[in-house]
This record gives sequence, structure tokens and C-alpha cells, in this order.
Amino acid sequence: MITEQIRIHENFGSRHLTSPRNVMVYLPPGYGADAARRYPVMYMHDGQNLMNPAEAFGGVVWGVDQTAQGLILTEQIEPLI
Repeated sequence: MITEQIRIHENFGSRHLTSPRNVMVYLPPGYGADAARRYPVMYMHDGQNLMNPAEAFGGVVWGVDQTAQGLILTEQIEPLI
């Protein structure tokens, strides 16, 4: 997990959830440098397996943050959240 690029929103609540959950958000390199810049957002709904080995089923993560980071840094995709 690329911890410096991850923000965790603890106990995130919604009328669509039966109970609050922690939400992990990957932020691309340079995020925050330009307050007016807007980023596309990719939503993924299997949070326990996306980035954090401590929470992943069987301890195996998909590495979504690392994949996004690598693709952004090699300019294969535009920066995204």
C-alpha cells in the first residue's frame, strides 16, 4: 500500500449503508498542488481487497493503488482518484 497517497475516512456514513465504514481513497502524485484542478474518479466496491493487506481476504491485495501510481507515472493514464 502506498500509504503517503492514501487518505482514510473513518466511520463514513451514508443512507445506503447499514453501518458506517472506513473508506480508503488513493490520491495521485501532485494532488493538492493546484486547488482548481479536477480529477476523474474510479470507484471500486470491494474495499477490503483493493489496497490493504491487513484487511484483504487471505492477506492478498489487488494493488490498485500501486497499479494506478505506476500507470500515472509512466503517462499511460491520466491522474485519477
